[in-house]
Amino acid sequence: MYIGAEVIWLATVVVALATIGRGWRRHAPIARIGCELVFLGYLAGVASVTLFPIILEPGFIQEMRQTNDLADGINLLPLAGLGVIDGTLGHQVFLNVLLGVPFGFSMPFLGVIAARRVVAFGVVFAVSIELVQLAIDVAYQFGYRTVDINDVISNVVGVTIGFGLFRFVRLAYGALKFKSNDVGDYLHGVLSP
Repeated sequence: MYIGAEVIWLATVVVALATIGRGWRRHAPIARIGCELVFLGYLAGVASVTLFPIILEPGFIQEMRQTNDLADGINLLPLAGLGVIDGTLGHQVFLNVLLGVPFGFSMPFLGVIAARRVVAFGVVFAVSIELVQLAIDVAYQFGYRTVDINDVISNVVGVTIGFGLFRFVRLAYGALKFKSNDVGDYLHGVLSP
């Protein structure tokens, strides 16, 4: 028995409906509501990959408690355990960087334009993932998910890269001289330098 990512997707549908209703009541631009829904879907995807499944089978839990220690899954030393694996930087680091890119790219579409604020939100995002993973580990009383400062660092690097990509797209958009009626007022406002 386990709790799967379906729980997150069901909650996402409920939040998406509430987001649409709130946007409709506030007469928000359709593009703004669409950006919020895409970001919500991204967050649900992140949660489904980083937190689930949560296994509730007593035999599994008991066996894992006997063979794994809670502290085994926690790394608080930056850059510890990173290295060259088969001639390439660790696959996990790459995936964690990649996980943060959409977050950094999306923030300006949600109204956060300042680089410092994007990075600050990125730190909160990355730390939140690790804290929830730690809470799951504590509830299990063994290291089910790895709680790693390197994941936070990699996620924040990804957020920064994503924001840099947004800035590049914004510059390209400005150079192409699009008008509001080409993409809509909301997107034009976000993308105009």
